[in-house]
Amino acid sequence: MTAFVSAPQSGGVPRVLLALRDWPELGDLVRSLLTLRMLPVVAVNLRHAMSLLNAVRLDMLVLDGGMLAAGGDPAAWRALADKVTVLGPAPSVLPADADVVDGEVSSVELSLMVRDTLSAAHGVLRRGALEIDLRTREVRWMCRRLDISAIQLRLLIVLAEADGAVVSKDALAWRLFGNCSTNDERVETHVRRIRRQLVAIGCTSRILANVRGEGYRLMAADFSG
Repeated sequence: MTAFVSAPQSGGVPRVLLALRDWPELGDLVRSLLTLRMLPVVAVNLRHAMSLLNAVRLDMLVLDGGMLAAGGDPAAWRALADKVTVLGPAPSVLPADADVVDGEVSSVELSLMVRDTLSAAHGVLRRGALEIDLRTREVRWMCRRLDISAIQLRLLIVLAEADGAVVSKDALAWRLFGNCSTNDERVETHVRRIRRQLVAIGCTSRILANVRGEGYRLMAADFSG
């Protein structure tokens, strides 16, 4: 398979990761997504998919259930379940709230499902006074723009989508880097940098909260000073 790498000039075009092992209509699906003004990125296996997550901005993932079943440590894809559509049969350990398509589906039907999902999600996430524009990839607090990296943007998106729930450090590490390890400090490093940016634009509240022993969450309270 060939990886369709996103072009710099593609701007806000949604990118869809396709990890579909031996799916007979993959070529048709790629063409359908392009016709619907979405950019497909093709992965040859789950490991390749995880590496692409760290290298390319992606808005949705469509994965093969059999590929997930053979993917080793399930934490790698369980942390991504809220952004994944799985073409069944899905592994028995798949989270109950995952989007599973179990049965025959054509490339056109699948591309339309992807479009409908992104139409609902490819907009603006809000948590209190914090606003994340998924189209322009900008983060604002009280209309003031944060100067953050792509990884820090992704971290805030994950926390915003959790809607106030705590996200563990391991889950964040998988979402941001595709792996995690003992005493991994990468997540904490990016959290500190985001907090410095928030303070720099006048947000002195701890809206990016550390829940000791559990992980991180975005608070909804709006304070300015």
